[in-house]
Amino acid sequence: MISYDEVIIGSGPGGAVVAHQLAEHRRNTLLIEEGPRANRYTHTPFSMDEITRLYRNQGMGMSIGPPHVNIAEGRCLGGGSEINSGLYHRLPDEIRDLWQKKHHIQSFSPSDLLPYYESIEKALSIHSPDTPHSLAALKLKTGADQLGWYCPEIPRWVKDGVRQSMSETYIKAYEEWGGVVMDQTRVIRLRHVSGQWEVYCKGSTGEHVIRAQTVFVAGGAIQTPLLLRRSGITRHVGTTFGLHPTIKIIAEYDDPVSQLGDGVGRFQVKEFSPSMSFGSSVSTPAQIAQGLSNYGIPPSFKTDWNRFAIYYAMISTPTMGTVRSLYHDPTPIIRYRLSSPDFIQLGLAFDRLCSLLWASGAKRLYPSLPSAPVLHTHSDLNCVKEGIEKGKVHLMSIHLFGSCPMGENRSHCAVNSFGKVYDCNGLYVSDGSLLGGSPSVNPQGIIMAIAKRNACEYSHQKGLLG
Repeated sequence: MISYDEVIIGSGPGGAVVAHQLAEHRRNTLLIEEGPRANRYTHTPFSMDEITRLYRNQGMGMSIGPPHVNIAEGRCLGGGSEINSGLYHRLPDEIRDLWQKKHHIQSFSPSDLLPYYESIEKALSIHSPDTPHSLAALKLKTGADQLGWYCPEIPRWVKDGVRQSMSETYIKAYEEWGGVVMDQTRVIRLRHVSGQWEVYCKGSTGEHVIRAQTVFVAGGAIQTPLLLRRSGITRHVGTTFGLHPTIKIIAEYDDPVSQLGDGVGRFQVKEFSPSMSFGSSVSTPAQIAQGLSNYGIPPSFKTDWNRFAIYYAMISTPTMGTVRSLYHDPTPIIRYRLSSPDFIQLGLAFDRLCSLLWASGAKRLYPSLPSAPVLHTHSDLNCVKEGIEKGKVHLMSIHLFGSCPMGENRSHCAVNSFGKVYDCNGLYVSDGSLLGGSPSVNPQGIIMAIAKRNACEYSHQKGLLG
């Protein structure tokens, strides 16, 4: 049986940052990843090939509603950082303050978090690139300017045109320092025996057991609570799952607005933050065609598909769901039921997104809603908005969080302020599960800063820092 000082389960932003921190101090560490190694040279971004190989369940996860919410998770070395758009946010102060008060989180002030943000931003080369904006993003900015809405450019983690994912940065350094990676290996359960943790795994070479003094679980807001619950750790685990409900609209323009290779635009409308925000999405011919399938794809689509672009409205809500599974079945059962105020908020977000797109010059709008008509003017909106408020809506989300919240308020926190699982020596959580609710923005930058903070606290307790 092989033994390590620390085992990190999951190689996304939370796990990779912790692994990097420990390997820097020459700890004997193992990083376990269920998915394969991602290679940006062999998978076209946002292509079917990438979705098939690097997403969990080919990007077809789902929560049980009503309404159902389609959920996309990364499942590869580097996690979601390998497949996302690389937009970076710090945690808004008003939300940080809310979490700190609700969960009694220690060492969570702006000054406490600042050095960890700065460390992450330096490592990932966070900045606003000099590369041109996509035409779809510029349309969004035009519409916002017409309406007088705040529409900032969001910085990205990119260097010399290359997205600075975990495999490009933290995991690369981790392996250079001697850290061990075991990919395509699923962790089945954990067991605490004689002061050590036994990690039961299943990979291409069969089943085996690994021992470690300390285990960091970083499988994400769905997989982390499932593993903990399979291991008999259930107190406040998987009972406060959150996500950002997102609705999409395809806008049609007179002139081209999309081209192959466009990702998520760097402009985001923040006029109504933190309750809602708007942006442009990935718009490949296949994705646009799928979105238009309910309306009938125009005969000229093959030649003029680039006149269409996909946009989204994302809301932030306090609604919480649960994450469970059947005994030893890896399939998650996610229950997430939106409230009446959520549907009203979605209807308002939809209304505002339509207004924004018409102000940008869109001629026709195709909502991702069941049986919705093509929208030409604002007078077409009422029936559609009423349907949304009644729950007739198709939703998706890629931002998942909060299923094992951190803090000293043990009435609802699964782990302490630094990620240690209560009543479990040597067991930590390090991913989006820790978040105290909806961050209202892409959470990956926040997850990395918290992971760095917690890893430094762990290193201090172990006497690894000078």
